[in-house]
Amino acid sequence: MTFHITSTLSAMIRVSPRHGIITLKDRFVRLLASNVLPSRTSPVYAQALRKRHAAILGICALVDAFPYTVERWMPALLTDILAEHTYEPPPVSTAVRKCASNFKKTHQDTWHEDSTRFTEDQLSALSTLLTGSSYCKFELFLR
Repeated sequence: MTFHITSTLSAMIRVSPRHGIITLKDRFVRLLASNVLPSRTSPVYAQALRKRHAAILGICALVDAFPYTVERWMPALLTDILAEHTYEPPPVSTAVRKCASNFKKTHQDTWHEDSTRFTEDQLSALSTLLTGSSYCKFELFLR
């Protein structure tokens, strides 16, 4: 079900005007930032988790909408936003890992060019997100 939601939203984003993408990205990031996950025993936990998952799915749809390019806003979105939610409860962590896996698959062949869009710190964070290891190991993996 989650795959279909992000797939459909990605397709809609892909054909939408480029100027609206930043607005959409900012909206998902704001939704994520404004949603603090309470303890599991809280009566509003399920609702907060759904909101957080919705924001993550929106962010993943943005990344998935550009499968063979690295847009100007994408490195920070991957390394500063998505990477921060890798170890959250499912389904959030599941969505983040799936998005990272998709990104890795679609950028493997052009990584020598795509990697130039990232700073060294971002490459390190991305490597940890994608492989759980350092940038050097990720670089070797892609060769």
